[in-house]
Amino acid sequence: MAWKESHKLESRQRILAAAAELFTRKGFNQVGIDEVMLAAGMTRGAFYAHFNSKIELYEEAILSAGIAAAQRFSEDTNHLDHIVDSYLSEAHLHSPDIRCPLACLVSDVAHDDERVKQIYTRLFKGFTHHLNKKDRSDPNTVLLQSVLMIGGLALARSLTDQTLAKKILHLSGRAAKTIHAQ
Repeated sequence: MAWKESHKLESRQRILAAAAELFTRKGFNQVGIDEVMLAAGMTRGAFYAHFNSKIELYEEAILSAGIAAAQRFSEDTNHLDHIVDSYLSEAHLHSPDIRCPLACLVSDVAHDDERVKQIYTRLFKGFTHHLNKKDRSDPNTVLLQSVLMIGGLALARSLTDQTLAKKILHLSGRAAKTIHAQ
């Protein structure tokens, strides 16, 4: 008996969600297909009905995670300062459910192969494009705001000193908003 098309789509979404969570938390090289499929509640054999390779899965999972994160951060507002505040919040810093792949993977991607870097570059360009659509600022201003946001969150996530991490979030947000106001 053949599976309904909706079942195949639901299975694919489960795989993408599991992969996005694992890749964002561990990076490309630290996650295997078996681990993704186990997290999705499926067998390795089912993987190939949906994807041709791990890199194809990575691309779709990371891009969909980035799009979902962007939607969560901007669904309540079109004002860039509110997006900056939400992105650089303690809630985002400590959330196990909302992980921005840009901040979580920045150091891993730097040591990865060209295809992984291309995927990350595409995600970064999408992030800056999304921010620019929200405010229509000078593209260089949006680029600098993006660097402050992603870098601030990435650095804060890497520290054990929570007071310092909070200060970095605050100062990165203040700088991003100050640049915007100029």
